[in-house]
Amino acid sequence: MRLPCHAATALSTSLKSDDLRAGKLPVAASAKEILPARPRAPWHCPLAKLALAFASAAILLGPLQAMAVRPLGIDVSHWQGTFNWTNAKNANVEFAYCKATQGTTYTDTEFVNNQKGAPKVGIPIGAYHFPQYDVNTTTNGAAAEANYFWSVIKAYVKTDGTRLMPMLDCENISSTVGPSQAG
Repeated sequence: MRLPCHAATALSTSLKSDDLRAGKLPVAASAKEILPARPRAPWHCPLAKLALAFASAAILLGPLQAMAVRPLGIDVSHWQGTFNWTNAKNANVEFAYCKATQGTTYTDTEFVNNQKGAPKVGIPIGAYHFPQYDVNTTTNGAAAEANYFWSVIKAYVKTDGTRLMPMLDCENISSTVGPSQAG
């Protein structure tokens, strides 16, 4: 029988060389004389119990996939031509924005098609305005753009779960208008 390390040390210190030559081996009254007190099992600790529960759950449930943190969305306009919303849905697109207006006179040629096509396949869609703040530099110009945007999109702003909040697409900051002046 092989003794644990601490038991072998306790036994060897109790033997004398004369006893070994005479063939005498010590007889222990109980295992307590040779083996020190057994340490408590780690699962008596509350944190160990919690860790054991999580490890057991992980083994039983297997690896779980994390949910996507960012949904897949797209931005469409006349630049994509007539857009295929069924293909977008099959590609797991979860939402979309489409260009509605630019400045105070331009309406995107595909705006109505996009506003009708996305909800048909279950993709929520919103409209955006591309401002021309380098042309319409005053508050009157900004108000004129906002009014024009609203006049085009108001029929498509709904609370039925198929529409998203209207947005601005601010990309075109010229060298003379900085973010602090445009913002």
